[in-house]
Amino acid sequence: LGHNLLKLHCVENYVFFQLKEMEAALPTYTEKFVPVTPNYYYPIIKDFYFDIAATNSMQAQRFKDSIFKHMINNPNNWDGELSVMIPFSGTTKEFEIPKINFEDYLNKDYEVLKIALDAKARGRKFCICNYFNEGGKYMQGETVSERLIKLFKENGIKLLWLKSDKYIFEGKTKALKNVERESILFDHKEEFDGFICEPKLINVGINLPWCPTYINFMPSYSVNVVSQANRRGLRLTSVLPNEVYHLYYKGTLEEDIMDRYQKKQAEARAIEANFDVSQEKKKKKRAYCKKVKKI
Repeated sequence: LGHNLLKLHCVENYVFFQLKEMEAALPTYTEKFVPVTPNYYYPIIKDFYFDIAATNSMQAQRFKDSIFKHMINNPNNWDGELSVMIPFSGTTKEFEIPKINFEDYLNKDYEVLKIALDAKARGRKFCICNYFNEGGKYMQGETVSERLIKLFKENGIKLLWLKSDKYIFEGKTKALKNVERESILFDHKEEFDGFICEPKLINVGINLPWCPTYINFMPSYSVNVVSQANRRGLRLTSVLPNEVYHLYYKGTLEEDIMDRYQKKQAEARAIEANFDVSQEKKKKKRAYCKKVKKI
């Protein structure tokens, strides 16, 4: 609609509404936050974080949602050094990335598997939103998505892996264009139990009324991207209740990210006079400005 409005020069008035304003015609939408016990190697990553924070706390904070989140969820096959700026000196300090040998599946892998098995048992398709599908600058070897696909296959669940320019299913890789994502998922939905992708690949321009379950494998600061991706199944043609799960390792840097996500989400909806926000009871709300606080 937005693009078409530019062509309607003779129209003087417009009326806009959101899906939530038609909630009587929509299925229910629930969000659950799932804390997971961290694996034994987490203290190694925590010490690494605080070593960097002692040199440059701002840079360490920026690394939370990138390299540290990636290390927590994929601890193997890291190599190299991180360059950290020493404030007011114009110089950098090198930190060697710790090598962690953890060859088993992670606690969070089993948690997302449990949710997926439950969805399959109830005849529900599911989407796993996951970051770092291509690996990373310092990390070599198996990615999170590859690990999950292997675990799910061992437990009788078929996953389609949707990437930016291709999709992988049952060991076969095929190229695709951006405009083909929705049609590819629709055409194969009877063959797979769920699919996995980066949230940005589905957050706009795709309707998935047949997929009512969304599992966020890692937390993120990007409220808009995650929220939009999680609502791909909430369409006027949807009939099944929509369920969204946010997984994070409790007591870790991931909980810091999840805490910030919930607060940003609450504030964004408060501006729209929407106070029906899914938020863990233990989380305290905050406000960026006096106006939001007053609301």
